[in-house]
Amino acid sequence: MRLFIEPSDVWLFRDGKPFTAGSDHRAGSRFPPSPTTIQGALRSKVLLESGVSLVAFANREAAAQTIADDIGWPGEQKLPFRLQGPFLARRLFPGGPVERLYSAPADLALTKHELRKEQRFLYLTPAPALSIRSDLEALKLEDELRLLWAEGEERLTMVEGWLTQKEFGWYLTDPERLRARLNRRQSKRCRGLISEKSLFVRESRVGIALQEQARRPTEGMLFEVEYIRPRQCVGLLVEIGPAEGDIAPAIAAAFGQVGSHGTMSLGGEGRLARWEVISEDITPAPLIVERYFKVVLLTPALFKQGWRTDWNKLFGGSVRLHAAAVGAPETISGWDVARNREKAARPTVPAGSVYFFEKLDASPLQLREAFTNDDAHLGFGQFAIGAWHV
Repeated sequence: MRLFIEPSDVWLFRDGKPFTAGSDHRAGSRFPPSPTTIQGALRSKVLLESGVSLVAFANREAAAQTIADDIGWPGEQKLPFRLQGPFLARRLFPGGPVERLYSAPADLALTKHELRKEQRFLYLTPAPALSIRSDLEALKLEDELRLLWAEGEERLTMVEGWLTQKEFGWYLTDPERLRARLNRRQSKRCRGLISEKSLFVRESRVGIALQEQARRPTEGMLFEVEYIRPRQCVGLLVEIGPAEGDIAPAIAAAFGQVGSHGTMSLGGEGRLARWEVISEDITPAPLIVERYFKVVLLTPALFKQGWRTDWNKLFGGSVRLHAAAVGAPETISGWDVARNREKAARPTVPAGSVYFFEKLDASPLQLREAFTNDDAHLGFGQFAIGAWHV
């Protein structure tokens, strides 16, 4: 079941930074939001549609057992369904087909010359002759991690923006075709990638804390909150599937069949969102794993060792990590409704990060559904495999 979710108001998706009265004055938003935000909103929607008492559900009473079988009890780590997403998506016109968008991969760079205005796109690749070795035992780095580089003496800047579904397919299978297309756009003074501003706007609003009982302003307690306002026809794409067997009856009843639509609360302050069940296939085309390949994260990932893990165990085969283009870590947190407290903050590897691997033997890799150690069922670690031409 695939849902396209659009805003009826601005959205608030807090980042993982602390925002406690008196300690900080600004709350930022991340977009797309964390998978944990989406699963919480969907479970709340299904629970409300079921008619089960929230108190009975929170207290794990027998009256709530049926709905708990479909969406899990509060605070449970393993849920009876799986999510993919959330992904940024858009319609080119109201009521049209939904197109999934992809964050610019971290190995895509743009030249920056101080004298010439011309810029061109290129790819960072593992350097063939340069390698680094670490004698820092505590880091436990791979023996031969390569530097990422690009030919030429021009300065490089990282790329920000979004690729269309067709362009991302080229990135995976025919990267030079994508690079040529982006450079043609750049030469015409058009932005090569879809810009953030063309998809959504960040709005900051100022408020003041109120006294709990008197409801009067508290001196010195000004704060600023950043909201997200997606453009028309821009929203989020989510896929809900069963952990095993068929999709849960309560989920099917809450969202219905293709073409069904409704409203739900989403994100901070319970802002209103419109959802619709769609039929479009939004999964990137699978690619056969050659000896050399790269993995691109489509949603944030959680690894045991920061940005890395036991790759052989994750792939179920023998592989070697040659290099990685990893973005700055994003912290996820949130509010634990069942325990009425903040969730522990966890750093994630952001979407768009790229890992370059070599398959070391002829045995097939046992690729998992997600490229992450934790919370794969919530949508973390969604990935695509692309060609790495050595």
